[in-house]
Amino acid sequence: GRTQAIVNDLAPAYVTKVIERERETGNVYGAKACKAKLDGIPETGDTLVWLGATARYATPCVANALLSLLHKAKVSFAVLKNEPASGCALGDLTGFVEEVRDEAKKAGEAIRASGAKKLVVLDSYDAALFRHEYKDWGVELPEVVTATSFVCELVKDGRLTPRKEALKAAYHDG
Repeated sequence: GRTQAIVNDLAPAYVTKVIERERETGNVYGAKACKAKLDGIPETGDTLVWLGATARYATPCVANALLSLLHKAKVSFAVLKNEPASGCALGDLTGFVEEVRDEAKKAGEAIRASGAKKLVVLDSYDAALFRHEYKDWGVELPEVVTATSFVCELVKDGRLTPRKEALKAAYHDG
C-alpha cells in the first residue's frame, strides 16, 4: 500500500511534496504561523484544547468558533501556541511508520507538559489517533474528548443555550 510506495520512492510527486512540506513546517499546509486567535489564552491548565493543523492553518474560523463558545460558557482552558503535529496527517500519507510514532511522542510530551487532565480535540481524526494508536504506541494522554461532545455537555449543563437559525448546515464528525 501507501507505506510501500513511500519506502520504494513510488509515491506520486504531489504526495511527496505534501510530505516534504509537513516535515519542514510540521503541517501539510506549509504554514508558519497559526491563524486562529490565541491571544490571552494560557498554555497550561486542566483542560487543553487541541485545535489540530486544519483548524490552525486552513480553517481558523472553526477554531475561533470553538474558542468563542468556550469563552461564552466560561470554561477555563488552555491552547498550545506551538501545537506540534499529532502524526495524523503524516500517518494518513505514509501509514503509521516510525516517523509518525515520533511525532506522536512529541505531541504527547507537549500535552503532558501543559498539565492537562482533559484533552478536548477539535479534529475527529486527531481524536481517533489519540484514543487508539497513541494508546497502542504507549503514549500516555489525559482523558480525550471530542470538541463536539464537550460542547454538547456544556449545552446539557445549561452553560450554553443554542438558538434556532434559519440556515442549512451539514455536520461532519469522522
